Amino acid sequence: KKRVAELEAEVRKMESERVAAQGVREVVQLECDSAVEARDTYKKSMEETAAQVAQLEAMLERKDADLTAASLKHNEVLQDLQNTQLLLEQKDVEMRSAAREAK
Repeated sequence: KKRVAELEAEVRKMESERVAAQGVREVVQLECDSAVEARDTYKKSMEETAAQVAQLEAMLERKDADLTAASLKHNEVLQDLQNTQLLLEQKDVEMRSAAREAK
């Protein structure tokens, strides 16, 4: 009888440990689920950030191309102005020369 009581007490103790272990397992599972959710949220956020960076880089490349085109056009206009200035100076010289010859 004493042995049966000892075994029953041991069984109750093991059952109590099993219940406690089950509780710990559930807590650990919740923590794991929470960590996985946090990781997934972080990963999604990083993907969205990477997409935004890619969009900004593409926009920057377009703006850089626009700036390059505007710079080339500006240089072209400056060259035209310089050519016009040279032509004006040449015409002025010709006009003065013609005026002297006409005197």
